[in-house]
Amino acid sequence: GKVMEGDILPTGTQIKVGAESEAILLFSNGTITTIGANTQVSVRKFLQEGFANSEKKVSALNEEVSSSILLLDLQVGDLVVDVRKLKKKSNFEITSPLGVAGIRGTSFRLSASRDSTKLSVLTGLVGFVSNENKQNQVGAGKVLVSSRGKESVINDLADAQKQSIAQTVARAKKETEEISLSTLRDKLSKSFKTHLVPSAGNLEMIWVEPGEFMMGSPERESGRDGRDNQESQHQVLLSYGFYLGKYEVTQSQWKAVVGSDPSMFKGEDLPVEKVSWLDAVEFCKKLTEIEKRSGRLQDGMAYQLPTEAQWEYACRAGTTTAYSWGAKIASSNANYNWDGAYNTGNDFKQTRDVGQYASNPWGFFDMHGNVWEWTSDQFAGYSSEQVIDPRGAKSGLTKVIRGGGWEDDAPALRSASRSNSPPSLRYEYLGFRLSLQKQ
Repeated sequence: GKVMEGDILPTGTQIKVGAESEAILLFSNGTITTIGANTQVSVRKFLQEGFANSEKKVSALNEEVSSSILLLDLQVGDLVVDVRKLKKKSNFEITSPLGVAGIRGTSFRLSASRDSTKLSVLTGLVGFVSNENKQNQVGAGKVLVSSRGKESVINDLADAQKQSIAQTVARAKKETEEISLSTLRDKLSKSFKTHLVPSAGNLEMIWVEPGEFMMGSPERESGRDGRDNQESQHQVLLSYGFYLGKYEVTQSQWKAVVGSDPSMFKGEDLPVEKVSWLDAVEFCKKLTEIEKRSGRLQDGMAYQLPTEAQWEYACRAGTTTAYSWGAKIASSNANYNWDGAYNTGNDFKQTRDVGQYASNPWGFFDMHGNVWEWTSDQFAGYSSEQVIDPRGAKSGLTKVIRGGGWEDDAPALRSASRSNSPPSLRYEYLGFRLSLQKQ
């Protein structure tokens, strides 16, 4: 659709600028990008950890206010980019048809066609890695020309080109000079509602608005332990919002906080498993302490396991069917024991990298299958009446687990399905998803 002035552009946005036109993108990390005529570019990824309200102008920043990830894809055309000094953990890259430019604090122009890329650096230093993995460092006042089938060449940047880049940067700064950090923060909070956790390997979280839903199922079914799961349907009101992990916690994210990996199936992007409820709670406590020390966590907020009600609310994502995508399930929907064979057959028989299947309507991945996920609640029967912010039983021997796993058959993956496990036990089908909410 048509992009209007002041629009917030979500990740995945494709931008096409026509002849005799240009567009200016202002990112909350302070980067200003001028998109020239006849240019096609996409925002592959933009994430930034939270930052405080401030009336400081974004264009006046010398350094970004919080760590970020910014990945752009330039298919064809011309970009002039002015970048603030980035935090140590930040990452900013622009992919062109012939290579990738890695950026810190600089002003430059990147021009691309199918067969050539030109990188002209006004200030700072830009690393450029060709498709053949040859690395170049392009300093201030230099221009790199990379053509298909030829060696890259670095020459001096002509004075006219320096002046052109400087004028474009100055014009973009003037156009955006009145926009404050608070203005962008308010716009972002109403649009993306995302939270980044740098100390846990840039773990991504999505904001879940408060609301009401029907929890449980009108048809009660048996769980993996053969007992009635007590899924009696009842109305739940969640009076406050919370953040929830976009994905199950991965092994790389677990190791970033804990330093070791207990999982049976090894892989950086596989969900961590063989973690007990006690292990998961300790992870949350440790992560909260780290983020508080860094000054990134607001007072009164803590990383926790979600309650069972919060988990099902986010899993359903406004749906009322057995699964968040509909009434039936197939092998293309989730990682589970879809062929009914535990030692033979065609299912994967282990965990898979997170995010391999389509997300639910609110953007959460693998809420069905892959690994069961711990919740904070003690296992007990449901109330038949409406409840507000339920927290489970006050005592009990087992904790609620949700979502089903790679070794389970279809009924265990339903949005309403419940099971339970002692909090000290560890299994290769048990992991968790992180929440961030008030203590």
